[in-house]
Amino acid sequence: LQAGGATINFNGTEGTGRLVLLSKNGAATDFNVTGSLGDNLKGIIEFNTVAVAGQLIANAGPANAVIGTNNGAGRAAGFVVSVDNGNAATIAGQVYAKDMVIQSANAGGQVNFGHIVDVGTDGTTAFKTAASKVAITQNSNFGTTDFG
Repeated sequence: LQAGGATINFNGTEGTGRLVLLSKNGAATDFNVTGSLGDNLKGIIEFNTVAVAGQLIANAGPANAVIGTNNGAGRAAGFVVSVDNGNAATIAGQVYAKDMVIQSANAGGQVNFGHIVDVGTDGTTAFKTAASKVAITQNSNFGTTDFG
């Protein structure tokens, strides 16, 4: 996808399927989501801003889900955010994923969560950030965390 107006329908089978949203250039940096991506522990969504900064946005507004739908069975199987080279990844919506990874190969990147992040009672979050920053603006549940 290069510019606005394109639509992706993402439907995974239990635990399978991976959708990578790559913020690549000035014409394709923001991804607006109607509804949410991943549900019922299906699919892994990766938001990658290694090339340029970008946003993952809930069209209905930041108080609505952009990944998963709730912290139980409505979670996505996984959510991966990759930032490098001083670029930022902004997630403007609620995130519900069973397992989450926030990663950066070098310092300077930043991940901005604009709303709640909840991995549920049995979820995990791995922070592999190489001195990058993670900003969280709402009370959130990162479950079992790994800062390695």
